[in-house]
Amino acid sequence: MGSLTKFSNLFNILVQVFLITFINCATGFNEQGTREIIRENLLSGNQILEVNRVQRSLADSLRTTSCPTQNFLLRHYKTTGQCYEIGSKGPCGRNMIFYAESDNNQYGVCDCAHAHETRTLIYHQTTNQCYFVFQQGYCVFGQWLVINPRTKQPKCETNPCLKFTPISLLDTTVEYEGICVRLNSPCGEKKVVKFVSELLLPRCESSSASSKAIGSPVQSCKFGSAYAYNGRCVPVFVW
Repeated sequence: MGSLTKFSNLFNILVQVFLITFINCATGFNEQGTREIIRENLLSGNQILEVNRVQRSLADSLRTTSCPTQNFLLRHYKTTGQCYEIGSKGPCGRNMIFYAESDNNQYGVCDCAHAHETRTLIYHQTTNQCYFVFQQGYCVFGQWLVINPRTKQPKCETNPCLKFTPISLLDTTVEYEGICVRLNSPCGEKKVVKFVSELLLPRCESSSASSKAIGSPVQSCKFGSAYAYNGRCVPVFVW
């Protein structure tokens, strides 16, 4: 019974220490005040050592999830334990940027750079990178990455433009109305073949600059995103 009482007392003290440590980290109070409060509880020498160890561990944990407050664009990335600016390349893979998590204002996450691009990007888990549709991507040479119209899943298939296009121009060549053309080729009065945000296939659109916003991107449910791939949302698919 005596051991159970001692354990209960120590547990209660550790709970108090957690709360004190959290308040100290949040408000900037010095650690001396915490030590005085602990001693007021008349802990033994061994108990003080254990409480100090727990306190340091809790404080370190709290600090590692905090980024400098003077830069509101910084978010903590759990994988590396570092802070990065949202909208930047950060620690992310090919064709990816660092986003603010949509449901947490403290953390960030890597995902396809849909916020910066109008051409659809597809997340590939094996390489942890993103690839543009109608380019070779993770496919073998002679193929390009497309979307299966039935399953709405990415797949590799023979690139129909390969036989008509120099290899150096393949990444900027697409199929438009059954023929292979370069992106930004004229297709009408003051119009060019280009990709439009939220649409998979290239369109004949105004040649004026894209209005794609940069800003401070927050991860959203885009088709082809890691967010959607991991089953966290169901994106809208538009050809």
